[in-house]
Amino acid sequence: MHVKRFLFLRWALLSALVFPSSIFSQPTANFSADTTSGCSPFSLVVNFINLSTGGPTSYKWEFGDPGNGTSTLANPTFIYSSPGCYDVSLIATNAQGSDTFTQTCFIQIFPQPTPGFVVDATEGCVPLTVTFTDTSLANGGVISNLQWTLSDGSPGAGPNPSFTFNAPDTIGVVLTVTNSNGCQRTSVFPNVIRIFDAPVANFSVNTNSSCVAPLTVNFTNSTQANGASNPTYQWLFPGGTPATSNAVTPPPITYNAPGQYDVTLIVNSANGCTDTLTQPNMIGIGGVIADFSASATQICLGDTIVFDNLSSGGVSSIGWNFGETPGINSTASTVSYIYSAPGQYTVTLMANNSQCGDTLVQVNFIEVLPVPVASFSIDRNQDCQPGIPFNFTDLSIGASVWNWNFGDNTSSSQQNPSHTYSTFGTFNICLTITNSSGCTDSVCQSITIAPPNAGFSRNPTEGCLPLNVQFNDISSSPNDPIVGWQWTFGPPAGATPNTSTLQNPTAVFNNPGVYNVQLIIVTQSGCTDTALNSAAIMVGTPPNAAFTVDKDTVCINEDITFSSTFFNPDWEFWWDFQYQAPGNFAQLDSAPTTIYPDTGLYSVALIIDNRGCRDTMIITDMVYVSPPRAQFAVSDSLVCSLPDTIQFTDQSIGPADVYEWYVNGNLYSTQQTPPDLPIFTIGTYFVSQVIENSLSGCRDTFTIAINAGNPFVDFTSNDLIGCKPHQVRFNSIASNVVTFQWKFVLPSPGISDSPLPNPLFTYNDTGFYDVRLVGIDQFDAGIRC
Repeated sequence: MHVKRFLFLRWALLSALVFPSSIFSQPTANFSADTTSGCSPFSLVVNFINLSTGGPTSYKWEFGDPGNGTSTLANPTFIYSSPGCYDVSLIATNAQGSDTFTQTCFIQIFPQPTPGFVVDATEGCVPLTVTFTDTSLANGGVISNLQWTLSDGSPGAGPNPSFTFNAPDTIGVVLTVTNSNGCQRTSVFPNVIRIFDAPVANFSVNTNSSCVAPLTVNFTNSTQANGASNPTYQWLFPGGTPATSNAVTPPPITYNAPGQYDVTLIVNSANGCTDTLTQPNMIGIGGVIADFSASATQICLGDTIVFDNLSSGGVSSIGWNFGETPGINSTASTVSYIYSAPGQYTVTLMANNSQCGDTLVQVNFIEVLPVPVASFSIDRNQDCQPGIPFNFTDLSIGASVWNWNFGDNTSSSQQNPSHTYSTFGTFNICLTITNSSGCTDSVCQSITIAPPNAGFSRNPTEGCLPLNVQFNDISSSPNDPIVGWQWTFGPPAGATPNTSTLQNPTAVFNNPGVYNVQLIIVTQSGCTDTALNSAAIMVGTPPNAAFTVDKDTVCINEDITFSSTFFNPDWEFWWDFQYQAPGNFAQLDSAPTTIYPDTGLYSVALIIDNRGCRDTMIITDMVYVSPPRAQFAVSDSLVCSLPDTIQFTDQSIGPADVYEWYVNGNLYSTQQTPPDLPIFTIGTYFVSQVIENSLSGCRDTFTIAINAGNPFVDFTSNDLIGCKPHQVRFNSIASNVVTFQWKFVLPSPGISDSPLPNPLFTYNDTGFYDVRLVGIDQFDAGIRC
């Protein structure tokens, strides 16, 4: 039975090392520790490891702390809690004397850093951007990392981060500082920054226009305070009486002269937040003055004109008429417009407020020029070869300037140009025309220059003479129709007919040989292409298939040679030595040699191929392969625990009267079923069975390899109890092992936590843990012990 050895270790304290009782010389003191540095204010638990030699019988440890801590244990544990650099000494003594070993500053306890910072603003209005400047103290080494976390969830890193706050809030800060000694400290700073919401100034008016002065206006304050405490208001009424006010709602304001007047409201809160709103030209007195502008006054048909309202006088509504259709065409302040026909157009703008209005009429303000109409023809849109000129004829209306782009990085300004292309391809030809007014139009057409492509198929392609073959034209010419075909059947001569001008001809090949076939096609424009197949048709005479064998009875794996009775160097010989219809033929020579791996009767087949003309011969039960055939099974081919015993099961096919068993080349047994094979040492054992039939003289051999291994694993650990995070060194004890698989936390997914012989693992959580080590030897190749 295959067994893989698993070792599980439940947490337990390792026993102290046991030293020999006999002392022959003065000892030599030496020691190490599982850890030598830590950070205050956390206590550092140090396990000292005695490495003294020479058989000491007593020890005295001095740990260098202010309390003069000592110990007489061989492997003591001591706790350091204060920052400092501690010398540690060990005196090892036996009957021959003593020795002292001191390590200076062996244990170091580093102080924590002190987090601190300043900000460039402790309060303000949204949006508020605040820059932090680190003032932390490393307290040993240098600061290696800063991590900022704000109470609103904003993260930051580095010494001087900036944060932007877009909502009112009170912000606290958590700062974590790490120094280069690995010591870390986190401090919380509450209520560092206060962010206030700013007010939003807004107001309206009961009336904003009059055709005559004076005009008295009442304003309504609709400001949103947004939590601002004790907001104050400053109103500015240039041209009004009174001109200013600090009331929440100002008194009625009287405007005594015609004009356009701005109104401004400034809102301030006690926390310093402010907002200002100015409404320009809010008040209009003296009547409306209609006015507008246009992006252009002369355009080509199809171009867009943009009209902008420039009216003054407290305008509340407008209406446009662009002179093309009656009525109001638009009421928008800015309008994009396209005229539908050439001509002169009058543009009208009507502007109104609640009291009065004005109309501006610009007669024949816009001139829309006619555009030409581009058009052209080509003498042809396709060709089968480059180098022949294309002729272009202008059919445009109203053109005075012509600009041709022929699509091959060339151009022309002629009215009716010709152009010759030097390459195959598809070309886009565009004509842009301009009339005397500077208006343009464009039109494009494409032409294609592509060669014909000759090609053909035939059926059949080989066979016995006379061979009747059907040829089919598969040529293509996308731009020029094919009008002529010229076929040539040969060389060699022997086809009837030898040539043809049909598109899909038939030919009879009367003589043996390998025939060339050529097709030349001609297009309507005189372009040609040729397809030549130098071995299109193969014609042969019928061969005679017959063969013999040098012996019809053989032993397993004995050479046997077959010979074709007829031979020609141009023939192909296809053999199947274990023929079963429909056969599995392989192309070989005329006299191949093979072997048979098993006993029995075998049929043999031969096909002779002469350029597709074939003959077949099948001889049923032609060859008899005589027994015996060696074969056996073993109880186990992979042994993983020694000693072990292998049993054998004979599976050979007889009759046989001689049985020989060999182990690594040495005769082991002459019985049909040998005795069990004991295995005591690791290694590979090659077991062979040799059987013989003395009457037939046939002999056969069968071999099985048995791999024997004996892996062993165990392990120890330096420290099995500690505080998280706790680091443990595991040391393997193994023999006959090449691969290690450790599992430090069971159960858990995965195969292995480490492949190392002596790994170091850190436990980051409290609890009791099982540990497993699997050792695998050199014979493990997917089937594991």
